[in-house]
Amino acid sequence: MMFPRWHAAKTNSNRCDLSAFPDMMATNNIPPTTLQLAIAESLHHANFTDTAYYLFSTRLSSGRVGKLKPVYANSTILKAAGQHFRGQLSAGFSSHHILPEETDSYDYSADSDLEDDDVDDGQIMSLGSSEGKGQLAGDVTDINSLTSPTPQSSVMEENSKFKHCLVIPDVALKTWRALIFYISTGRVEFAPLRSEGLEKRQEFLSRHSTEHPLLPCPCSPKSMYRLADIVGLNELKAKAFDNLQSRLDSSKILNEVFSEFTSRYPDVVKAEVDHFCDSHMTATSLVRLEEKITIVVRGELPHAQPVIMDFMRRLLQKRPSSPPPCGRDPPTARPSVKVEPSSPSVNTTGWGATSAFGSTGGSFGGPARRTGR
Repeated sequence: MMFPRWHAAKTNSNRCDLSAFPDMMATNNIPPTTLQLAIAESLHHANFTDTAYYLFSTRLSSGRVGKLKPVYANSTILKAAGQHFRGQLSAGFSSHHILPEETDSYDYSADSDLEDDDVDDGQIMSLGSSEGKGQLAGDVTDINSLTSPTPQSSVMEENSKFKHCLVIPDVALKTWRALIFYISTGRVEFAPLRSEGLEKRQEFLSRHSTEHPLLPCPCSPKSMYRLADIVGLNELKAKAFDNLQSRLDSSKILNEVFSEFTSRYPDVVKAEVDHFCDSHMTATSLVRLEEKITIVVRGELPHAQPVIMDFMRRLLQKRPSSPPPCGRDPPTARPSVKVEPSSPSVNTTGWGATSAFGSTGGSFGGPARRTGR
């Protein structure tokens, strides 16, 4: 009978010869990863997760945000991810903290990771009555029990299973779930933008749910960029930024440039304005840009002021001007050219030059004016 090498080594010397395990020998001096430490700690406890987050999942028909749901995590892994979580998890909320049913003060109203109210993903939970009365945050294991009164002793018992119980009122459930998965595994997947078409986006999400039912739903790169900026995860922020930029083509770039999201982040404003000016400067796109600027001037996009200012930055960069030499006055305007009535008209206005956004002829496209007396 043939024995495996490790079995023979143990039989001959009455002990296990670790030289038969080169992989084990090689890893003995490598410090354990955070995930390994968390798993090791879980061997001593009933549950691997010790933290419960509650986040809103849905944009209601009333315009408010609601339908709170839980996301579970391991605090050891989260604390290793950065200072934000070390501060956040220094102490959890008390068992008497109230779970809000909905809110009208959600910071990011254009968040595409919020489901619409008519979308039912089969996991919607109800929290109390429609009068806005919350329930205790301690009962995080059996979510359905939150729809009916819970004895205080039962709430305290359930709450004892978690070290931390926190409500995150201004981040979508889908984005936070993707964040926790990324911190634990290094994997993140992004969904198409709404500007790419709702049908395309929904088909992608449905296919992903069918093929990978256990994985988190792909999130919006804009929503994840915002969240990564909040929690200070620069590598994840860069991944979201790169994915967002890869989706900007001529059909949607102006909508993204003038979006509420873009206006919040100077780096995104500059990148998208530069991308438009360098790669999508066509006659058609200039007409659409003029339409967008008109809308901004009418006050319909009050958040877009940083975008207009950045377009001005590009305009000034293109302007062929140089300061006068030191100690000299700037040159005076050239005298007008006297033209006889029978002579062809002469353009002396300077509007025939190429501007930062293309070539123009005459004064704003009109005929050149005739000078002379």
